[in-house]
Formats: sequence, C-alpha cells, structure tokens
Amino acid sequence: MRIMPVNLTIGNHLLAEMSGINTSLKSYSGYEKIAASLSKFTSPQIVAGLIGCIIPESGSNHRVLNKKEYEGRGASGTSGWNCGEGLIQWTYWKYKEPLIKKYNADPRSRQKLPTTWAEYSKGTPHIENNVLVASSDGKHIAGLCLDDQMLMLVLYYDNVINKLKNENNIAVITAKIYQYKAGSGFYKEMNDPIERAYTTSKNKYKSSTGNHFLKSLKLAAEYYGENSLP
Repeated sequence: MRIMPVNLTIGNHLLAEMSGINTSLKSYSGYEKIAASLSKFTSPQIVAGLIGCIIPESGSNHRVLNKKEYEGRGASGTSGWNCGEGLIQWTYWKYKEPLIKKYNADPRSRQKLPTTWAEYSKGTPHIENNVLVASSDGKHIAGLCLDDQMLMLVLYYDNVINKLKNENNIAVITAKIYQYKAGSGFYKEMNDPIERAYTTSKNKYKSSTGNHFLKSLKLAAEYYGENSLP
C-alpha cells in the first residue's frame, strides 16, 4: 500500500532554500527500522514528521550517547548519564526523570527504567562502531529496545501528536514536532508554525550545512512521499 501524495505547503522562499540543502534519507541507514517501530504507535503523517526531526539528532542510532557530554566536555551539568542519549538526545536527569515515570506507568512499556538518580547513574557505556553507546540492558533510555524507546518517544511528544491528528500538511506537522524539542518558548508571537520553526532554527541553531528545520522537513517529505508503509 502506498502512502498518499505528500501535502507540502510552504512559502516559495523556504522551498527554494530547502531545495539547496544537501540531505537524504539514504544517509541514515537505520531509518527504516525506526519508521517501522514508530508506525506501531501513530499515523504515517506523524511518523514522517518524527523521522524528519529525530534522525538528524542521532544518526538513526537509538543507543547513541553524546560522548563529549558524557565525558564532561559539554554544556554544564551534562556529564555522565545527564548527557544526551537516545534518538532525540534526551538530556539532564531533571527532564529524564518525569518522562521515565510516565513511560514506566504506561502498560505498553516492557522494560522498566530506574526512577532514582542513584540507580540511573550506574553503568558504563562503551564504544561500538566508533560511537559511544549504551548497553542493551534496559537500564537507561539509550539501553531500551527500539520499540520501547519508540513508546517513550511518542509519550514525550503526546501533546503535540494529539493536536496534529487531523493535520495533513507535512510542513505543519514537522514544524510543530521540531518546535517542541527545539524550544516551545521561542517566538511565541509568531502564528505561523512553519515560519516560527524556521526562525527558531535560523537564530538559535545556526549551522553551516543549512537550516536545521528545513533539513528535517526535507527528510520528512522524502520519507512520506517516496516510501511505502512499513
């Protein structure tokens, strides 16, 4: 079964800039498995938006840790298991703890995570294929099996997902998913979610490789427009 043609409605200026960004799903060899897992929890349109936003964060490796942060060379307070981990690089115990409790309480979760820092801070990640990864032991977010981490992902985005159930513009879907992680407090005065996400990326997450939001949107549109349902 083929996914319906993509509805990608954005301004011509953004479309022109997005077309100049050099990115493709082919660069992320693991995205098919992520999409297949996500499709168990939400609609194809939402899967597309999530795929676009999460794989640039982690390279489609759900076990990856931010090595620089883990070793204490990153932002203040991100050393050890406070570091970014998993598909969207969840960071800081104060943010991980409430999400973990929400995940543990969900009857669909199979691997229950530690809920205290004393327990969560235990264990040592290791290098695998030149990246720092968690052991697949279910003791950390990055150590969850793929399906359980996907459940955590949709629980993290549940408020956004619920508001997008009737939305069919991939640009709007991707923009709102992107904004939630990038900073829900940025540019609240802007009513257009697409322009808001673009402006957030342009001003808060400058990159020489192109606007991060437009990169996410290009990947989301590519997935939704060219791939069959997992």
